[in-house]
Amino acid sequence: MQKKNIDLFKIGFILVAFVWFLSEIIKAGLENIRIYQIFLFISCILALYEKIKDYRKEEE
Repeated sequence: MQKKNIDLFKIGFILVAFVWFLSEIIKAGLENIRIYQIFLFISCILALYEKIKDYRKEEE
């Protein structure tokens, strides 16, 4: 149960970071996006995907 709570916390944290990067990209405008913002945004998506995939595997 403790591990599941920690994993849910990590998923929530990644979701918050994902939404924050998305809002920064929208606020900056598409012409002012920096390369590192794109990489951080993509890394958030990949980390979220990996965590959800691991979570689903543990559920089975």
